[in-house]
Amino acid sequence: MIKKRTLHFFTILSPAFAFLALLVAIRPSYIGSDYHAYKELFYSFFENQSIRISEPLFIYLGSFIASISVDHRVFLFSISIICFFSSAYCLLKLLDSSGACKKSYRMALYVSIGVMLFSPFYFSSQTNVLRQGLSVPFLTMGFIFFSNKEYLKAGLSMAISVGFHYPALLHIALLPLFFVSQRKILILTVILSAAYLLGSSESVFRYLFSAIGLDLYFEKIASYGDYSDYKSGVRADFWLFSILFIATTFFLQKKLVISSFIPKLSMVALIPFLLFGFMAYSDRLLFLLWSLIPVILALASVLILQGFSDPGRRLIIYLLVISGAVWFSLRLVSI
Repeated sequence: MIKKRTLHFFTILSPAFAFLALLVAIRPSYIGSDYHAYKELFYSFFENQSIRISEPLFIYLGSFIASISVDHRVFLFSISIICFFSSAYCLLKLLDSSGACKKSYRMALYVSIGVMLFSPFYFSSQTNVLRQGLSVPFLTMGFIFFSNKEYLKAGLSMAISVGFHYPALLHIALLPLFFVSQRKILILTVILSAAYLLGSSESVFRYLFSAIGLDLYFEKIASYGDYSDYKSGVRADFWLFSILFIATTFFLQKKLVISSFIPKLSMVALIPFLLFGFMAYSDRLLFLLWSLIPVILALASVLILQGFSDPGRRLIIYLLVISGAVWFSLRLVSI
């Protein structure tokens, strides 16, 4: 049944994904702060220059595209189309793993796609943080497979994730927490949140690194991004925004009787931020958690829309997906 549903889902969305990926590839160069960096990276494959990144799968992908095309836009299109399909499949698997929405599965699935297209975080994954955008769907699927005791699939998914972006290891290191009860993860999250908000996380890590003689290495990590205008230190705004969605998963767990997987994953996804969120660009540590927002809101829509008639629900969903695609497109052409 899942195979039929998946095939139908991707058959409908494939033309839209291809069109949007094309817009991503041909967008103006000022859309996406890392546009020129990835463009130069692609052309470095032709000139035997040193590669500034070390993630092997990303390098292999770039090398392969360079062997069949000399246009960097083909490279950008390939990244985008992989990101679209892997993200959509990830949303599908997350809804399956939630254990809810049996009768409203299709509704929740298309709502999640619509929300994804509106998401500024997803837009960033397509235009700026490309390696993380490729990595996170596979990381999420790795957690799903692990929780389902499909360890071979979990290992493969996580290996792909790390192959695209090494920092995925920060989340993979927390896999043992999935053997712990939801209540204990909640207690750990509360303790680490208090430490982070009080500014203790940076002090603890500074002391530990200094104790083992790596204080210079810590300063290098902590000063990352000092050259930019990015606000480092305690980001209570990021924390509060994230906590609101984690709290929503607990509410949905009670109202929709969903499994504990999504609340657990949400809390685990927050922990690297609570540990290292004092650094610049700490929002990237929250990318996994924020990538769950479309599914969280899709599950919430099941409650919100259950009082509507079937035609009314369909109309709202169609408008959401179409307007999401239009919004995503307009941001790429900068109208």
